[in-house]
Amino acid sequence: MRSYPNRYRLFGDLVALALRAGFRLPSLRPPPTPRLPAPTSAGLAPSQIPSPGLVPLNVLQHAGHYYHLAAVCAVARRDRFREAARAAEAAGESGGAAVVPSPALAHERKVDHAEVIVEVRAPLSLFRPRPALAHGS
Repeated sequence: MRSYPNRYRLFGDLVALALRAGFRLPSLRPPPTPRLPAPTSAGLAPSQIPSPGLVPLNVLQHAGHYYHLAAVCAVARRDRFREAARAAEAAGESGGAAVVPSPALAHERKVDHAEVIVEVRAPLSLFRPRPALAHGS
């Protein structure tokens, strides 16, 4: 099972490939508000009620968004590992019963967290904001 940073990174790669192939992302701008018909005694039918617009969380985002999520998850993973390692060391130093490290912690000790973070942050350099072009004539 792949970790969340890898899933977000792979999805970001998939979106980037789709954009290169000509796929267009939907606009997050709300649609223009339609003019409402004059009120009637019966009121509006449900199909006539204007939509409030698109919910950004339900719309496919740019690939850079998913690369950013991958980086955030990788940093959070490293931080959770550090906290777990400190807790295990503190329990071992307390002089109590012998503490057996969990298999998950043993696995996380083998992972180079810095390398994972660099790997998922590398594609972000392709999606840095560029200065807007000045409109003028």
